[in-house]
Amino acid sequence: MQRLKDEIQKLKLEISHLNALLLNTNKEVAAAVQTDERVESKPSESTAAARQIYIIGDPKNKLIDESENPLFHTIEANKFKEAVQTGELEDADEIWMMAYLVPPWLKKKIKNVYTQKVREFKDFPSVKKYIERGIK
Repeated sequence: MQRLKDEIQKLKLEISHLNALLLNTNKEVAAAVQTDERVESKPSESTAAARQIYIIGDPKNKLIDESENPLFHTIEANKFKEAVQTGELEDADEIWMMAYLVPPWLKKKIKNVYTQKVREFKDFPSVKKYIERGIK
C-alpha cells in the first residue's frame, strides 16, 4: 500500500512538472507570435487591437503583468469605487473578478452594474486554465 502511495505521489509531481513545462512553452510561443505580429504591424495597431480586461482584486501574478494581448489592468478591490468614478471601466471588454479577493457586497454591486462583462473566478488556477484554453 505504501509503495502505491509513493508511486502516486511521484506521478503527481511529474504531472506538476509537465504542466509547468507546458505553460512555459505556451508563453514562449505566444511571445514569438506577438513578436512576429509587431514586426508586421504598427505598434499602435497592436495595442489598439488588444482586448482590454480589467481584473478586480489584483492576483499579483507574472502571467497577468506580462501579458500584452489581452491587456490586463488590475484594480484593487478597495480602489474599485475610484475606477468607476473616473470612468476607467467603460472601455473594458471584460471585467474579471477574483472571488477570493473581492468582498461579497462588492461582488454583488459589480454584477449588478456590469452584468454582461463580468466573469468570476474562484482562484488563480482557474484563471490560468481559462487563459490556456483561449479567451473567448
